[in-house]
Formats: sequence, C-alpha cells, structure tokens
Amino acid sequence: MQLGMIGLGRMGGNMTKRLEQGGHDVRTYDPGVDSTASTLAELASLPHTAIVYEAPTRLAETLTELEALGAGERKIAVAREMTKQYEEVRRGTVSTLRAYYENTPPRGEVVIVIAGAEVPAVNESDVRARARALVAEGRSARDVVAQLVAELGVARNRAYEIAQEEANA
Repeated sequence: MQLGMIGLGRMGGNMTKRLEQGGHDVRTYDPGVDSTASTLAELASLPHTAIVYEAPTRLAETLTELEALGAGERKIAVAREMTKQYEEVRRGTVSTLRAYYENTPPRGEVVIVIAGAEVPAVNESDVRARARALVAEGRSARDVVAQLVAELGVARNRAYEIAQEEANA
C-alpha cells in the first residue's frame, strides 16, 4: 500500500521512521513552519491515498480548503479518538463532511484518510504522438518508455508496446 503524505506536525517521529523503513512515501509537515496551502494543494493532487493528522479545531477549515482546491467530490473518512472508547469514523466526500463538521466540531484526535485523485484517461493518439516525437529525437526505447510513464501515466507495459511499434514504424 502506498501512502501519500502523513501530516504529523511535531509528533509521530517513531511512526514516520517505521513507515519509511517499510518502503512507504512519507512526508511530514509542520503547520507552524510549512505552507499549509501548498501542502493541501499537494494532497489534492496525489494519485494515491493520503493520511493526515489534523487538529480538531482546524478540521472544518482544512476540509473547506481541500474543497476549494477541487477535491470536493473525493471520498474521505474522518476518524476521531482512534482506539479509544468513543472512537468514531465518518465517511463521505470532502464536501459532505465539511458541511457536517462546520456544524458539529469534533473533539479529540482527528485523522483524515483521503482517497487518491482519479488519474485522467490518456488518449491513445496523444501517447503515440508523444512516442513518435521522442523516437524522432533519437531517444532509446527505454527512455521513451520512461518519458511516457512519467509524463502521461501510461502503464509501463503499454508504453513499451507503443515505443516498440513507433520505433519500428
């Protein structure tokens, strides 16, 4: 499982180390130092699940900011008081849970789990045109595949097929 970002602020050092050792992509931010706007913009664009630890007093504001960044229809779960007697998990979209938490502020520890952004489907003709251009530049099949995967999000095996077809055309 790939995790996008863990917003731990000043806590969670041991957890961060364990996740990094397990091969997860872990990034921390300190709301007092790092730009919250740029961190949330990054969260809104991640193609994989993100886990954020947020202060209960900032939850509605954070959800409002995510909604403004175009993540309003993304599925999320907001969990509070995990592993405690009054544990609660609410699921929905950023917009629906923002509305709920504006009227019902949470108490206790809060964790937000945000589903990854949908990766837009890439047009086959665009992929072929890009592969053709890269082959015309004299790039190797390996380089063409790497570019197609990085730029367009094409599956590696499909990128290889297209690179081979365009090189032999």
